[in-house]
Amino acid sequence: ARMRWDGSDNQVVTRSLRPIEYVGWSSDQEWMIIRSVVDKLTFLFRINVETGNVEQLMDDQLSYYNLTLVSPDGKWVIYDFETPFTINDIIQIRSDGSGRHRATEGLYWSTFLTWSPDGERMIVRATKDNREGLYSIRLESGVIETLVNSLPGRMISNYMYWIPDTDCFAYSLEVGIQEYLSDVTCLD
Repeated sequence: ARMRWDGSDNQVVTRSLRPIEYVGWSSDQEWMIIRSVVDKLTFLFRINVETGNVEQLMDDQLSYYNLTLVSPDGKWVIYDFETPFTINDIIQIRSDGSGRHRATEGLYWSTFLTWSPDGERMIVRATKDNREGLYSIRLESGVIETLVNSLPGRMISNYMYWIPDTDCFAYSLEVGIQEYLSDVTCLD
């Protein structure tokens, strides 16, 4: 269903899907992105809110718990995906369903942390060459940049905070048993 902010114009958009999660809006605000279950399998769909037209965005079967997000500008949808051969990949697809690719190529055990303040990059925690690090992935070009590398055997926490009105963020790095060091890194 959809309605205006004041509660008027309440309409059913589609009856054909059982949404399990609202994900976000496309950049043109015409399409709502949702996760839904079809025949006990979970997929991503987009629904045109004016016409009710439903389109499946991808063929990958998601688990119920997969992370699925729309970029702040609404141009991209990302979701994490596991196969027996890849562990915690992040897949990126345009909100119109085109351009599906593995955003974390060369990275393993990837975990999405946040969008950059300008929405043009995602920041992930991942492992590369047996070292955990923080990486910036540019959404348009797919370029992966190393932001922080941890020491071998050390972990970077999942907690990251943007410093307001800057391109800098704070994060925590394990330096001993239950001992953490906080640091600040800025994007180029």
